[in-house]
Amino acid sequence: MTSRRYRTQSQTRLRTSGRQGRQGATRSKRFNSDFERDLAAMNRVWKMLRQGTIRWLGEIGRQY
Repeated sequence: MTSRRYRTQSQTRLRTSGRQGRQGATRSKRFNSDFERDLAAMNRVWKMLRQGTIRWLGEIGRQY
């Protein structure tokens, strides 16, 4: 079993979202258009890529 301190935010988010259930099948009021929703998703992807790149470079630096 994974220790609590090693859980990522996404794993924690996935565990808690199942308990809350969906708030409804309608579109969220957070975004005015599909384009804004896509931009927000791209922003999250860039953040994940940046975080992964930093971790990858740290692992390389640790080995040498």
